[in-house]
Amino acid sequence: MTIMPFDRETSATVSATSGSVNTAYGNGYMTGFVDNVYVAISSAATTSCIVKITSSSTSNVIFTVVNPSTLGVYYIPRATVYVGGTTALTAVHPTSQGHSAPISMFKERMKVSVVSTTATAAKVATVRMRINPLY
Repeated sequence: MTIMPFDRETSATVSATSGSVNTAYGNGYMTGFVDNVYVAISSAATTSCIVKITSSSTSNVIFTVVNPSTLGVYYIPRATVYVGGTTALTAVHPTSQGHSAPISMFKERMKVSVVSTTATAAKVATVRMRINPLY
């Protein structure tokens, strides 16, 4: 049995103020499949607070949360599987779970962007991402 090391988890804390986009990066480069993402915010996000998690250099979207919870929630992001080059046909699979696939990262850092369009006090978003390494 292999024990997963804790360096397969990265985190970022971002302060968001009204009308601006603030960004922070995870503390290390990661390679593997995204297992889960934890998102929490310091005060209730009642209107239009968006937390967007992407890869650092390619800006591929990993997950987006609108009005995150103050309690913190774990999410398991997945990508929709498509068939064909330029067509947008969803892949057909005999099971109900056949339309999604794990999201992978290769030597990327997590990038967290937060925008709040409310005129309230600043909010602080805490994001942690854990991956399953490719080895």
